Amino acid sequence: MDEALEVSTQFFNLPSAEKMRLFSEDVHKPVRYGTSLNQARDEVYCWRDFIKHYSHPISDWIHMWPSNPSNYRYYYKRKF
Repeated sequence: MDEALEVSTQFFNLPSAEKMRLFSEDVHKPVRYGTSLNQARDEVYCWRDFIKHYSHPISDWIHMWPSNPSNYRYYYKRKF
């Protein structure tokens, strides 16, 4: 669990431009980065950045996961 949290932290600490490569408002995309913060529309501010990716079975999806940070895929391949 600690390694998963560490690699996730590394992802969220990447520059915005790198994370935005995965940005999509399409909730059906198998891999997407997003945020819930919209100051023009939201009445209550609850900032939540997220990365979502399909993962079962892992062999079908892992190739689509972020390649940066470089150990993002490695950790999960090693565990499963």
